[in-house]
Amino acid sequence: MFWWTLLLACQAPAPSEGSTAGTPTPSSSTVPTADSAVVGSPTADSSPDTVAPTADSTSPWSGEPTASPYVLRSGPPPDNVLFLSIDTTRADRLNGNGYTGAVTSPHVDALLDRGLALRHHYSCSSWTMASFLCLLTARDQLTIGYWPDNHTGSGIAPYPTDDLPSLARQLSDEGFATSLVTGNSLISTNFNMSQGHDTVKRTFSARETAHEGIAAVERLTDGDERWFLHVHFMDPHTPYDAPEAFRTKGTDCVYDVADIDAFHDLRSEWATLSADDQAACQAHLTMLYDGLIAHTDAQLQRVVDALEASGAADTTLILFATDHGEAFYEHGDWEHGHDLHNELQRATAGLVYPPRIAPAVHDELTGHQDLVPTLREALDLPPLADATGVPIGSAPIDAVHGLVYRNARTVQSVTTPTGRLQYRWDGAAWFYAADDLAEVDDLYDLDDPDVQAHWSLLRPQIDELASRVTDGSVPLGLP
Repeated sequence: MFWWTLLLACQAPAPSEGSTAGTPTPSSSTVPTADSAVVGSPTADSSPDTVAPTADSTSPWSGEPTASPYVLRSGPPPDNVLFLSIDTTRADRLNGNGYTGAVTSPHVDALLDRGLALRHHYSCSSWTMASFLCLLTARDQLTIGYWPDNHTGSGIAPYPTDDLPSLARQLSDEGFATSLVTGNSLISTNFNMSQGHDTVKRTFSARETAHEGIAAVERLTDGDERWFLHVHFMDPHTPYDAPEAFRTKGTDCVYDVADIDAFHDLRSEWATLSADDQAACQAHLTMLYDGLIAHTDAQLQRVVDALEASGAADTTLILFATDHGEAFYEHGDWEHGHDLHNELQRATAGLVYPPRIAPAVHDELTGHQDLVPTLREALDLPPLADATGVPIGSAPIDAVHGLVYRNARTVQSVTTPTGRLQYRWDGAAWFYAADDLAEVDDLYDLDDPDVQAHWSLLRPQIDELASRVTDGSVPLGLP
């Protein structure tokens, strides 16, 4: 069984918007490489900032035992919840997960250093709407009963009913004032995904998202109610138009890939480029994408600073998550929403609330569905009856499932502590060992007992979905 090593966060500051370009590289002695791994679970000896959880902690308010050993019940439950999420952010491009190519995430890393950081975390999909359906409801798409169709050109339908059991609805029912600031229309009123929020503000840049998030913090802290605020940053996302202050020199490309039309030209003409031109464009895309992460990291910190200035930081739990990653042709495709390789499904998350959650790193497998059950524990709220996620650390998670519904090219996956099996409904399949984070060595072999064991976990999910779809799609080539 493999777990990723405890990773120390890089504390170098991101450049300000007025600074000159230039990206220092973190020291390899303090930021391990992304493919390093250790055997075992986190303990008090892992780091001076990591504490051993206590399994018998109980709430002095409810008298109930905690399910998550990381919710220590050493202080009162939070009055408020600030959910900070970032779109399209590869886990392997955050310094806290081991990235050394540039300083991308000093503020996110510093934030997670103060709480429970999840380093072996996965989304349930590789695009935003499906990912947030799981995260916000603590349910997988089959349990929710809705798997939004992301087939190219078919159009995405809104969530079909007005009873989405989202976190905002849950907390609204508990008396919280609720507010959403979102840079992505897929989690807005446009797609019926903002249910439960009293107010919704759609934004169109990271700076505007931060500005509106700050305004929402100030407005909510001026009120008398407990509150839940979700601030979602759309960047980093195409177009990869990183601000100049967050770009580094020394990379070039025959296409101006910061322009979305030029990027699409690059995609369509990729096979005609020389190896040198491909390498140059990959380096340029890496620089731009890293710059967007760093810029978004700086904007997110503005909201955290506003919370500190408001006086409500000590009574506010911060939930952090990325929704999915991004592909740069590692496995033959670009962007996201088409498969479930590690660069797409792997994510990063954490919960920060020092009165109850001591700093710790959880290196075992977790998924988006586990965040809300853990949050509810910290809030002294009862478990959700239909949740498929569990409070983090309450029991070993044997498997996290992924799903991108795309009709005949639907993709499903299962991730375990030992490996990852991915199957596409046209019959293609891949298998990778858990420590092959870049998924370079495809080990798919039906005679391999480990592959067979993963099929035994994935096949019921495939059969269940196939029995419920209505568009005529059928999974092919199943063993």
